[in-house]
Amino acid sequence: MKDLFTQPTAQVEILDFQTFTTDYVATRYGTSTANVRIHKKLHADEIVENIHFITEMNKFGTNEVKWTLRGIIKLGMFIRSKEAKNFRLWAEQELEKSINAELENARLTRERNLALVNKISALEATAIQDKKHHQNQINGYLGKLAVVNKVNEALKAELLMAKKNYPFAELDLSDPKYQPFSAGRPSYKELWGQNISIKAHNNALKVALKMFQDDKDKNKQIALNLAKIQQELEKSYTAIGAVMAYCYDNDRFFIERKDNQ
Repeated sequence: MKDLFTQPTAQVEILDFQTFTTDYVATRYGTSTANVRIHKKLHADEIVENIHFITEMNKFGTNEVKWTLRGIIKLGMFIRSKEAKNFRLWAEQELEKSINAELENARLTRERNLALVNKISALEATAIQDKKHHQNQINGYLGKLAVVNKVNEALKAELLMAKKNYPFAELDLSDPKYQPFSAGRPSYKELWGQNISIKAHNNALKVALKMFQDDKDKNKQIALNLAKIQQELEKSYTAIGAVMAYCYDNDRFFIERKDNQ
């Protein structure tokens, strides 16, 4: 609330916008309008425009002076009469009512503003808490998503490795060239399966052979037998390699050589 007891020069300070014509003021003071104008002129240094009076254009298009409550009180300092005393007292009471009304309005406005500030603060605190909660949820989802993506990448790598290790994964096995040669000759797929099985057995035998070779006196005979078995398996592996060469490179050299042996 602006200070009611200062005298600003840039704006009109009129409480409740109560203004009164010179004729009305003169009548209430029990004097003439000319006398009011004389006092206004004589005390121009104390009677200030936009504080004690304003100038408005009336319905006839001419400027007219209108007095405020503070202006009436100020005039009462220079006009002496019974009517002037009563009128000045009335103006002071009206001014006090206006000031009290302004103060009460300012108090209510301040209370409303404080309530709004508290409400805004509570809303801001709730918004911050909600934001943190949502961010924590998002971070949790992102963490779970990262784990899922990592698992997916591992599965993709395993699938790719499986395709590389299994050459028939992307072949059309219904093609006649991938069917068994005859009742006694297996298909390429079956040969590949046998190849894998032989490799597994071969590796197992190599491991076993190494273990038994550590104790030559005790396992000499067993090692010799395992070596013979390994040689036989190597022959089978060579035969399968000949078929695989024909399968992938259309190379019949090793197959024909095998048949001629």
